[in-house]
Amino acid sequence: MVKLNDKNVIELGTPKVISRGRCKYGVFIDTETCNMDKMIFDFSGKVINLKTGAIKEEFSFVIEDTYKTRNIITGQFSRKKRKDYPKLLKNGSYKMITRQELVDFLQKLFTTYKIDVVGAFNIAFDLQALYNTLTYTNNRMKYFKKPIIQELEELEFFKVDMLDLWAFASIIFHSKEYKAWYIQKGYKLTPKGCMKTGVEMLCRFLKENTFFKELHKGQADLDNEHLIFIASCLMRNNKKMLVNVSGLKAVSTLAKPQRAKTNSKTYQMFIKQTLVSC
Repeated sequence: MVKLNDKNVIELGTPKVISRGRCKYGVFIDTETCNMDKMIFDFSGKVINLKTGAIKEEFSFVIEDTYKTRNIITGQFSRKKRKDYPKLLKNGSYKMITRQELVDFLQKLFTTYKIDVVGAFNIAFDLQALYNTLTYTNNRMKYFKKPIIQELEELEFFKVDMLDLWAFASIIFHSKEYKAWYIQKGYKLTPKGCMKTGVEMLCRFLKENTFFKELHKGQADLDNEHLIFIASCLMRNNKKMLVNVSGLKAVSTLAKPQRAKTNSKTYQMFIKQTLVSC
């Protein structure tokens, strides 16, 4: 269960190792925010069977309260993207809902599927964005007349274990194969001398497509993150997940798992039939 510190910053719960085999469903989320306060205007998710990786349900929402409040959408990137959504709403790719309807939807989702885990590629960011959008603490009071939630405990979403997908995918970017591929392709290191390990770079590696570009839109991004989750599950020769820890702290805490043999017939078949086609 997450908590707030005295600066209204989300802190994850107690770190622990859980078994995917004992879990049922997880919900993976992706948020697109529109200003420095991390207010969400695009909230998308996939309900996934954590044992098999199968997708059970998908949803994509435009948050009406933020989308229609022009002084919220102040970022240059979000202002440009805003022009794409009328078409997406018209063709049914997205549904416009209010903040209250989002809370009602999430509560029903957790009741229906008994969600065990919430996951995101940078879970701390997405949780903070959701909390900021649903409350009016600090400078966010200027946006809305009232909060939708006042306590974290009001939303089941914040009560379950949290999976940082970037940390879970560390088995991919710490592998000899990824390092050799990165060097062979001539990719530059970050200013700190590290390899890039974002969704776009990991998908270039998994899809064997050096021209792959991330769209930064709900379901398209989640398709990529689902791919990374499945690949990470395959490479980890167990069903263990470290939850409630994010970022570098999670990577350093993770015990080095026994890796599956990437030259095995099962792994190669999965790569060819599933990953490359995603």
